Formats: sequence, C-alpha cells, structure tokens
Amino acid sequence: MTADNILLDLPAFLRTLRAERRSAMLIHGAPLCGKSRFARQLADKVDGGYLNVLDTLSHRPDLSAQIDQFDPSTLRGLVLESVKSAPKDVILVDELDFLFPIWGTNLKPFQDILYDLYNPQRGTAFVFFAQTRPEWETWQLETASRQNRIILFENLKPL
Repeated sequence: MTADNILLDLPAFLRTLRAERRSAMLIHGAPLCGKSRFARQLADKVDGGYLNVLDTLSHRPDLSAQIDQFDPSTLRGLVLESVKSAPKDVILVDELDFLFPIWGTNLKPFQDILYDLYNPQRGTAFVFFAQTRPEWETWQLETASRQNRIILFENLKPL
C-alpha cells in the first residue's frame, strides 16, 4: 500500500452495500494479519452477526460428519440459516479457509456466492474473510456504482 492510497471505511461501505441487490463481499489478507479480530470488532461496532464456519462445524455433528461433502451450496445455506436465526444488517463470515482445499481448484461456485448472495427478507451485507489467494486478484465483482467488492485487508481503515 502506498501513502496516497485511500483506505476504505468499511462500516460506511456496508451501509451502501446493504442497498444493493448483490450484497456480498470478500476481504482477504495474509494469514495472522488480524482479519478475525477485525471481523469480531466490526460485528460489535455495527451490531452484526459473526459466523465462525470452523467453530460452527465443530459444534454441529450433522455438518462435521459430512465435512468431505461440504460444498459451496452448503456454505450458502449455513450463511442464510444464520441470518434467519439472528436477523442482522451485516453478517461476517470467518474461518472458512479450510474449505478451499476440500473444494479443489474450482472456486467458481464460491465466486458465485459472492456474486449473487442476498437476503430477500431484509437488506443484509455479507462479508467473507479469507486468506489471500491468487484467484481473488482476478475476480471482477463490483457494486452498482463500480466499487470493488473484493478488498485487500490492508486497504481498510482501522475501526
């Protein structure tokens, strides 16, 4: 990041994202750079829901027993299930990197989740936190106003 880059104010961006038809985004960064801590702090700041996918699977025998079959559509269902159980304006989805090796090299179904996930009952922004992968740099996901929905963690303003 250079000094002349403008950092993204994520809470403000999420307010506009909630009004979009497609309201999911990806924040990615290096391992151990503080993404999870940031996500939990953001959940507190915006009164959002925090979904730790790895922790959820470890407490759900119905899901953990079929971990090898946990596909992107199952992730989508889990995210939407979390919205129904705790309606929030923002849902932060974290600790999902363990799924990518299970899914192999085809991450297009995950990209499709980011492209078109929305909550038909209320305007909800979905923020997925993941480790940086080469694929993220080539994906083109934008808001209606042409703002990128794939953000490098280091380009966020601190909370």
